[in-house]
Amino acid sequence: MTFAMLFRPPALSLALCVCLCPSSVRAQLPSLELVSLSQSAAQIGSTFELTIAGSRTDELQTLVVSTAGVAVEPLFDTIPTAGDAPIANGRFKMQIAASAQPGLCEVRARGRFGLSNPRRLWLTHKAVKVVASDHSHAATAIELSSDTIVVAQCQPQQRNYYNYHLEAGQTLRAAVAAQPLDSRSVPVIVLYGNDQKELDRGRAVGAWPAVVEHQAIEPCELTVVVYDAIYQGGNEYGYALECAHNPSATQSPELEIDTLAPPQLSALAGDSLPIGKSLPQHFAGVVGLAVDLDSPFLSLDSEATADRETA
Repeated sequence: MTFAMLFRPPALSLALCVCLCPSSVRAQLPSLELVSLSQSAAQIGSTFELTIAGSRTDELQTLVVSTAGVAVEPLFDTIPTAGDAPIANGRFKMQIAASAQPGLCEVRARGRFGLSNPRRLWLTHKAVKVVASDHSHAATAIELSSDTIVVAQCQPQQRNYYNYHLEAGQTLRAAVAAQPLDSRSVPVIVLYGNDQKELDRGRAVGAWPAVVEHQAIEPCELTVVVYDAIYQGGNEYGYALECAHNPSATQSPELEIDTLAPPQLSALAGDSLPIGKSLPQHFAGVVGLAVDLDSPFLSLDSEATADRETA
């Protein structure tokens, strides 16, 4: 070993450390992290205010949306002085064009620390109602309608209450989605009748929404209750709730939420998927699917699968 090798200049030693340990150096660089959006759904053709939550969001510039037809304008608490670059405070004016495509899109924040991770925003045809007020008791229940999607958050150790009116002969279908909207919640939905007797119950499984259904024999006021399966809550535990009743006795209720994130069957061969009793209708027309309503599992029919392979 030579003298020059023992006594390298400090700059050279530092350069060698950077080259040999790139991962440790990168880990120390700050990055912009997006945790949640103030609402996870928005109606096409609407204008609303969106607030983001995350880390290192103090010097934001704008939001980047993955779909066309969404205009973003930063909102400021104070007007920037001459010569100063405008700095957003986490609030943005969002304008969804009437030509925007329905479905899920991604929203990222851009600022001093670069481009953030994405959070999903659901663009809908129906009106969207953001409920931020307390509705954790029957006395403060929110009225639901078939032409509106409710966006709310699960609260720790609490349940959210809603009301829905049904006429005789009508069938209600209500669904709650969380995971497709980047929520940490596993929502549970429970349906109660006039006498507060439980009529139906559903729980989300992965991308599957929690679903309940009920056909009214006589006019009734139903109570819909939503909560997290382990009673967690906060701005990372949001959900979208949609209800609808059939327009006639020969038609079934249709929900936009059914098209939000259709589960895939390709990976289910030989496996079973726990479901609620109202979910088999999602699989209408699927060949080789065995559905037993008396069993809590949905599975692919092995005989039908074998017939397809030999055909």
